[in-house]
Amino acid sequence: MKKPESIYTYDDADAFALRQQLRRKYMRCCLANGFSRLRAEPYRLLYFALWGIAVLLCWQLMFGGTLLVEYPGLLPFVVLLYIFLAGFATALFLITYGCPPHNRETTENLRRIGFYNSACEIPFLLGESHDPADPRVRILEFETFGLDLSAWTQNRLKIQSALNVIIAKIEAGTDLRHIRLYTLPGDTALPKSITWDWQQTSKKDFELILGESLMGSVKVNLNTTPHLLVAGATGSGKTSLLKCLLGQCIYKGADVYIADFKGGVDFNLMWQGSADTLTDLREVDDTVQMLLVELEHRKQLFRKVGAVSIQDYNECCRQEKPLRHIVFAVDEMAALTLANPTDKQSKERVKSILDGLAVLATQGRQFAIHLILSTQRPDRDVMPGQIKCNVDYAVCGRANQVLSQIILDSTAAADAIPQDVPGRFINKDGEEFQSYWFDDYMLRAPEQP
Repeated sequence: MKKPESIYTYDDADAFALRQQLRRKYMRCCLANGFSRLRAEPYRLLYFALWGIAVLLCWQLMFGGTLLVEYPGLLPFVVLLYIFLAGFATALFLITYGCPPHNRETTENLRRIGFYNSACEIPFLLGESHDPADPRVRILEFETFGLDLSAWTQNRLKIQSALNVIIAKIEAGTDLRHIRLYTLPGDTALPKSITWDWQQTSKKDFELILGESLMGSVKVNLNTTPHLLVAGATGSGKTSLLKCLLGQCIYKGADVYIADFKGGVDFNLMWQGSADTLTDLREVDDTVQMLLVELEHRKQLFRKVGAVSIQDYNECCRQEKPLRHIVFAVDEMAALTLANPTDKQSKERVKSILDGLAVLATQGRQFAIHLILSTQRPDRDVMPGQIKCNVDYAVCGRANQVLSQIILDSTAAADAIPQDVPGRFINKDGEEFQSYWFDDYMLRAPEQP
């Protein structure tokens, strides 16, 4: 790949031609963007109508006199000349209208960090707008020139530095050729600690709140995203986030089972009566087998009434006891899979547990049986592929580049999360958030309305 500076070197004929080609391409983008803006904002067609009136007035002033009467042979030439000038002026108007004020500055800043494709084409800023839900948020839309969503995510920190903004969210635009950046001023920062408050609980059915991002609350709904993975290094805040999620599940009426291989230290007596805490392989294996039986039972119940979800079944069978969501959580998967038991019975139990979790991960969604798994390193030695592939939503706390790559398919967690801020996480969408601090005493939640 050529150096970015090479496209601005006039001594090189190829580089000069490339620059001219880029200029023409950017002008076409401005022209197309001008048309798009007029279509998207019909009230702006008034500008175009005024422009048409101005063109007609120019015609009257230039050719409305006796010139064409005296020289009728000039009419075709004058008409063609006028059409050309009017078309050129109209195109110039649309190009100017379709080029945002900060386009050139933004392009230059992206060039300085080397953010361009293999043909040295730099993303083109199409427009700027404010998010209606939050006026602080400025939305930048780009023509990507082939730089896909993963390229923007991988270079997030460089782009933030180049544009002096905090990128709260990156999403695809109207098609695969467009990207939207949701940005805030460069001095915006997340708080280093947030304490959970039960008033923040979502009123939606089994929607859980993980924390606060610059764009607001980060939420996940177990009805559509049934299984979660929480990963991160020791001290990253995994257990506190896990407690907050399980506390919300209990509050919403779920049956919660927690595999705590630390002897119940993290999930202590405060959790008894609210959840079943499992501290050895036998208890965990028995519970997993019980959940497999419950899975088959729910299949039969759903089949009898033609239900496709727990909401459908409870609606059809109002006179009977409603089914409840079931949540099975593992505080540290490595403690289960890397225990290396020496006796045959323990080895068989570990295999039985993993096989059962794989079935629940594959089939549990439709029947409201959910997995929330926590681990330091979910590689294949810790989390078998059948389980990991069916976990729908993953977040990663403080981690090294290898762990971040495993969880997020990028090094975002290693690059962006400060070492001295526990409870900071990033999801696969690149959204950074601060999770809530959840103390065991907070289990004494107010009665559910």
